[in-house]
Amino acid sequence: MSVGPDLREQLERLDALGAAARGRAAEVLLRALLRRGHITVHSDAGIARPRRTDLFAYTERHQYLVEVKARGTKANISDLDGLRARLDRCPSGVVGVLVSLAGFTQPAVQAVAEHRSQPILLLGRHELESLAEDVEDMRALLDRKLSALTRDGKVDLAREPIDQIRRYPGARPEDMFLAELDGQRLDWFTSGGDFGVFTFVQAVTDPTWGPGPETSTMVHMPVHVGSQTRILEILAGLDEAGWSSNMGRWCIQQSNVNWHGAGTRTLRGALERWDERYAGCEGLHYREEVCYADSFNDGFYTLTFDVAADATRQIWYTDVSVELAGIPLDRQPLQALAEILGVREPLYLRVRDHPVLERCSLRELDLNPIAPTAYVVAEDERADGAHYSVMGVVLANPWRNVALPVELPRQLQDSHYLICDLADWHPLVDKLSAYKVVSAEWGWTSAGAVIRVRADWADEEYERKLDKRYANGPRRDDAADSFPLE
Repeated sequence: MSVGPDLREQLERLDALGAAARGRAAEVLLRALLRRGHITVHSDAGIARPRRTDLFAYTERHQYLVEVKARGTKANISDLDGLRARLDRCPSGVVGVLVSLAGFTQPAVQAVAEHRSQPILLLGRHELESLAEDVEDMRALLDRKLSALTRDGKVDLAREPIDQIRRYPGARPEDMFLAELDGQRLDWFTSGGDFGVFTFVQAVTDPTWGPGPETSTMVHMPVHVGSQTRILEILAGLDEAGWSSNMGRWCIQQSNVNWHGAGTRTLRGALERWDERYAGCEGLHYREEVCYADSFNDGFYTLTFDVAADATRQIWYTDVSVELAGIPLDRQPLQALAEILGVREPLYLRVRDHPVLERCSLRELDLNPIAPTAYVVAEDERADGAHYSVMGVVLANPWRNVALPVELPRQLQDSHYLICDLADWHPLVDKLSAYKVVSAEWGWTSAGAVIRVRADWADEEYERKLDKRYANGPRRDDAADSFPLE
């Protein structure tokens, strides 16, 4: 999965910085790219002491000594010699990685190919662009370069950006947020509710999807955390390592009120601004429960914890549960996640022999249309500038204090509002009068529940206007989405 920090922007901003600041920023960028590839990284490691080391990184298979050159001239033989001097002080088997934003001189490339007994891998600007765009995977790239050098005696170095689709296809808007009906951003949405560790999600990856038996695996990671400060560090680590996305959702539960939000940034803000959330609330419990859920290519996970509802912000219990499609042959991502969480215990895969997610259609119930209370908005960068689409809606819960029509999770009955995924997006400027709940799917991890409620348009007048807008055939661009329907 991928999102977290905007690494593309970080790379583009490097050129505008002064020499010293550019060098430090380039190291920060490389650290993030390595962690995004599920590679453990340490800054200023003492492995080559007394010489300074930019970055030391390792996986289960390899150890890397990484040197970053961010100056305006190409890396040369002298830079190679400096890296080799550091490698001479390291244990055998450590692989050198020389990163240069300006590229490499031809003698330096030739020297790497000729001295293969002490492997050094070269990483240039075009490859950094591909990594930042999620076209390349860092571990796969380093493995390929090492194989080309040691097996074929060749230096694998891209001469231009790799032209491929992203490794994480699908709708991944640049920005996503909760909003008032007028488009004003909300840091969180407040709803009446109760305890019951769960969160509404925009999407959830079913690990049992596809042919074959409905089996999957689960990894439970008990995390030992005592303070909210440590939780904030973990959330920042999930961002940097690509374990969080802008499809992530969270919910904080109190005895009679819930807060819902999108993304780890707003979750961090909600935790830090707890006293602001509590203003005007009565009958609060001594603790609050938190559930964050996110999906990735092969499944989904929940991070759950409880926090003292006072200035101590003490944490008693924290749990991370990862639901996977099958048994992964590559354990490095899970090991890297354990590193972020500070888990030292062995990890065990537990096999599920039943579906992870349950689903039901609600269309046949012919539920009444519901006016929206708020939106989930996506921002896409189009040729005509910022474009905002409604990808989800907040609706009053039609099952509040009534018997549920089907076997749905109890949390759906407790919540005053439903944060719904919208089956068909529409421009934010187009105001629909009502929506209808059409389906639900849900599943449980070892400590929390994820619930996806889907809604669809229930505005016949809007449908007629939409037909009129495109009566002359398919649109040639997205300009029509920038203004409301007349």
